[in-house]
Amino acid sequence: MHLVITVFLQISWSDDMIARINSGELGKDVAEAETQLQLHAERKAEIDGRNPHFDKIKEHGNKLIHDDHYAKEEVEKMLGQLDKTQKNLGSALKDRQHLLNQCRDFRVFQDRADLAEAWLNSKEAFLTNEDLGVSLCVLS
Repeated sequence: MHLVITVFLQISWSDDMIARINSGELGKDVAEAETQLQLHAERKAEIDGRNPHFDKIKEHGNKLIHDDHYAKEEVEKMLGQLDKTQKNLGSALKDRQHLLNQCRDFRVFQDRADLAEAWLNSKEAFLTNEDLGVSLCVLS
């Protein structure tokens, strides 16, 4: 019974973490995008810190299976659910990392494009200025 509760709690924690990973803004500018990447790194560290707990649950379940426990089939089923949940968590983490990196890269590009456009606009204004002043040729 203890294993059932432990697996349920781990799956519940994982589902909550997946929801947290997929929530939130992507970042409206470079600074916000970097902040989201930092938050994502913190979540990854929390997940990595939880991996030994996953391993202990699996080890205990595998021991019960190896010892031919009367609930062996149920334990196998729960371990399968736990494994699936852990894979989903890893996929969500990887997918969000990719999306956050793309967002940051886009925001950096957008900033650089805005700077280039401002520079080009300032040069265009200079080049289209028709007030050239007095020519030295006219004075001669």
